[in-house]
Amino acid sequence: GGQISGTVISSRTGKPISNISIYVEVDGVFYRACSNASGAYTLKFVPLDSPFRIGAVGREDDCAVPAHYLNKYWNDTTDWNLATQVVLTQDTPILTEVDFSLDPSGSIRGQVSESETGRNLEGIQVTVESSETSVQACTDANGKYLVTNLPLDTEYHVSAGGENSDCESPELFSQIYYWQNAITWT
Repeated sequence: GGQISGTVISSRTGKPISNISIYVEVDGVFYRACSNASGAYTLKFVPLDSPFRIGAVGREDDCAVPAHYLNKYWNDTTDWNLATQVVLTQDTPILTEVDFSLDPSGSIRGQVSESETGRNLEGIQVTVESSETSVQACTDANGKYLVTNLPLDTEYHVSAGGENSDCESPELFSQIYYWQNAITWT
């Protein structure tokens, strides 16, 4: 198989970042490596003659410690569809200097409960929206949710409920409620 190597640094500090999961997916199989203390990684045994994209995951994943950086794809994009496709071959089985400069990310966590009783609600869809993104999460058995991998310095609107939910809720809450009990997004 082939081999890919490079370094991961912080876009804000220029310093190396450890515990970032670098991965490729070939025919439904993921190949992963973690960046070390100097930010270096080597991804080995990558299949030859199959196209793939290379990603860097800066949240809790296969590496020991969550790093809290935005996902990025090679060559310098956050959009999977714009990532450079790569094919390793017998003639060129090694690709070096596949470097990533990652931006720090934030998260939003909270709890959803019924307003009259205070009972925590399981399986409620929570949506975090900005002018550029929309991310969903489902509440757990304690009504808690966590949305990660959010760009910093961005205004977000948080809502819970709605009929078109991907969450498996034992109850249906068709009304959408925005944070601080607002029913409309202002």
